[in-house]
Amino acid sequence: MSEHFAQQRQMAFDNLKNQLQVSEQEWLVIKPRLQVVYDLVRPMPSFGPESARPASPVEQKKRELRETLNNKDAPADQVKAKLTALRAAQLNAAQELTKARQDLRQIMTLRQEATLVVNGLLD
Repeated sequence: MSEHFAQQRQMAFDNLKNQLQVSEQEWLVIKPRLQVVYDLVRPMPSFGPESARPASPVEQKKRELRETLNNKDAPADQVKAKLTALRAAQLNAAQELTKARQDLRQIMTLRQEATLVVNGLLD
């Protein structure tokens, strides 16, 4: 199933390259920054514990909170600690995305930036 998502991702990148109307040289500079943003905005899903892709910190904290909530005897302070850890991971992920978007925006023309806004990669 992850092969399917990898193919979709490649098609999306090919489409974005065309929409941005960049040369091969420009693409070599843009693509790494675009990949960072793309992976933060649209992470490849993991399928169960056998997935080759490691869980993001947010996914890991959600899993830990879910496991705690599944234990009906879990004390409130344990739930609170897991919830606080999840919120911290979400905040960190949001800050990481903001920085990645700023890094990408720096090398975009106005038209390219607008194209990425329309595609949901920049805000």
